[in-house]
Amino acid sequence: MTPMPWRLLGVAAASDGGGAALLARGDQPARAFRAGAMLPDGWRVQRIEHDGVWLAPPEGGEAVRLAAPVRPVPSAGPPATGG
Repeated sequence: MTPMPWRLLGVAAASDGGGAALLARGDQPARAFRAGAMLPDGWRVQRIEHDGVWLAPPEGGEAVRLAAPVRPVPSAGPPATGG
């Protein structure tokens, strides 16, 4: 199987498996791709989920799932004071 050249930087998922995935390859700038889009090297965005994306390899076979990056939860700071 072809090694995974893509990194998932973020997703904007729709409930029907659509949406957009922010993908980067190597040190190239990230680009947004919609479900069904063909990536420049032949991989295809198969499905976009709220926590990841499925990419179909160029030679066929099983799709590969990339998990969305985990974003840190903002800490609750001290309450605001009036003054």
